[in-house]
Amino acid sequence: MPPLPTTFDVSMDRHRGALPRSYVKALVKHESDFNPKATDPRSSARGLMAVIKIVRAEYNTRHRTGFTADDLFDPETNLRIGLWQLKRIAASLKLHHPRSLAPAWASRDYVEVLTHGWNAGWSEKAGV
Repeated sequence: MPPLPTTFDVSMDRHRGALPRSYVKALVKHESDFNPKATDPRSSARGLMAVIKIVRAEYNTRHRTGFTADDLFDPETNLRIGLWQLKRIAASLKLHHPRSLAPAWASRDYVEVLTHGWNAGWSEKAGV
């Protein structure tokens, strides 16, 4: 497999925190194939990380920002919002499941649960 593009590494590094760059890049590859203008006609997903409307709205509420759906086509904004949500999912897994789901990047189970939370619409109340 050819190496993944480095085009967005600086923005990824600015917003990913402790999330491994390799994981973020693999997720971006899956979600948009590194296309910042990607859309999903079946949902509101837009941009590099396929950020959906509800995540953007929650980010805006919590950060008192006013990002629009079209703003998600900006790679910096998309990564900012998407990685914020991904870090929230990881933090929730660690908080609510410290023995079994603390960050362990060498654990396939951890990576699968985190990715499932991203794709399924994470909610501690709903059990995902």
